Amino acid sequence: MKPVNVLLGVAFALVSFTKAQQGDLFPLSVIHFNDLHARYNQVNLEGFTCIGQERCQGGYPRQVSAVRQLQAAAENSLYVNAGGSFKGTLWYTVHRWEVVASMLNVLPADAMTLGRFDFFHGLEGLNPFMAASETPVVLTNVDNSAEPSFVNFERSVVVERSGRRIGILGVIRPDVDAVGRPGNLTFSDPVEAVRNESARLAAEGVDIIVVLSYYGLNNDRRMARNCGPYVDLIVGASSNTVLFSGDNADFPLEVQGQYPTVELQSDGRRVLIVQAASYGRLVGNLTVYFNDDGEVEQWEGNPVFLDSNLTEDPEVMSALLPYREEVETLGNRTVAVSEVDMSRQDCVTGECVLGSLICDSMVRAFFPVYNGIALQNRGGIRGDLQASTITYKQLFEVLPFENQLFSLLLRGDHLMTVLEESVRSATVSNGTVQAWDLLQVSGLRATFRITNPPGRRLVSLEVLCQQCTGAVYEPINPFREYRVALSSFLAEGGDRYAVIAREGMDLEEGPVDLDAFEEHVERLSPIRDAEAGRIRFVF
Repeated sequence: MKPVNVLLGVAFALVSFTKAQQGDLFPLSVIHFNDLHARYNQVNLEGFTCIGQERCQGGYPRQVSAVRQLQAAAENSLYVNAGGSFKGTLWYTVHRWEVVASMLNVLPADAMTLGRFDFFHGLEGLNPFMAASETPVVLTNVDNSAEPSFVNFERSVVVERSGRRIGILGVIRPDVDAVGRPGNLTFSDPVEAVRNESARLAAEGVDIIVVLSYYGLNNDRRMARNCGPYVDLIVGASSNTVLFSGDNADFPLEVQGQYPTVELQSDGRRVLIVQAASYGRLVGNLTVYFNDDGEVEQWEGNPVFLDSNLTEDPEVMSALLPYREEVETLGNRTVAVSEVDMSRQDCVTGECVLGSLICDSMVRAFFPVYNGIALQNRGGIRGDLQASTITYKQLFEVLPFENQLFSLLLRGDHLMTVLEESVRSATVSNGTVQAWDLLQVSGLRATFRITNPPGRRLVSLEVLCQQCTGAVYEPINPFREYRVALSSFLAEGGDRYAVIAREGMDLEEGPVDLDAFEEHVERLSPIRDAEAGRIRFVF
């Protein structure tokens, strides 16, 4: 193999479980990315807008530079996109599918699959992209028989490298309708779909099979163990997982697992799994060595961190020019000033300033007609705000999904069920709670005892009195109906809150969540804090 440009800082670790020499094996260099989510500008370490003195890196222009160098250095390269290209920045909000197609077509991949948020604006927002894409779209577990408008995709594709046939499959999480609008498409079990399609390809003489999987690392591990005897490599997405092998002391991102992650099937056969974080910060680079039977013998490689020393690709920068002015005019507008840092990570360990502000903005969106309670799921909060000037694009990164707000009536006992469900999976260690599903609130004071069994963790719930003078809280009445503001995502039962969709009544439509949030922080500026004491943990 040719040497790789030193700017990439690629760390290689050779792994061998046999005495075979590399010269006897077929090398395939898999170059991959996932969950770009329209990061066409450089980003900070978390993948969001660089502000102040933050060091900037990453972004799609650097990604393309890295891929070109890796392709030039590889004997047999395979460049793939594991999904999640849409949504996440103002580039997409303003220009939708057109800018995504334009950017990805600068350097077409050998294959790509789709992520759940690629369906966010329905098939009318996705079909034109698929027609324009110069990269084959692979969807193995999608059935379009009831949706004839959805075309321009394949169940699998086969490419050749040095006379070897390589099959590429693509699967997506079946719960697309939880965040997107897939029309009448149906989604089968990814594992079963992969098992069937890989067997079909193997019968046709394809002996190397790669799966692009928008399914998350834990599901990919399960798939690897149960997908049958033909799949060699799963290129993952969705969980935004940072994988790295070897000494990671100087690696700038927090490592969450081995690159590749190796799963053993019941007969001892190995299946490799890779993923490259998210938001244009990494490019995956794994070279796999196959024997004559198409079985994995050895591998080497690690993801490439796209640091600021890597030049942004001039062709991508040029292709962005027609789209840039409108995006920057909207995004750079100053909305407010904050005197406090607001991190979404704080929303995992308890109430957080950012979540409280969002919930307060929801309540205010329906004031003075309604003045009640608000709920916000942690997964809907996607960015942080620092103690600095706040621009519109930073607000957008916090709430990028453009969810409509709704106000509905929910009986007290059902509201208690919702709060109880939000801590079902919570854990506590050394006095610190980890509650990934914890709902942020306004108009409530909730007390939880996480050491209790799931289903018995909500020990107290008080509601802000609407008829009282001042901030007076009173115990919730299980039989009374309360007015609750929340996003369309929660109103429709997202994040497993089916009780809201089933029991919620008298829906009233409000503004888009981002619009309400913008109005609220602009009115509060300068932001100093939010009312505390909404969520409490006792031990």
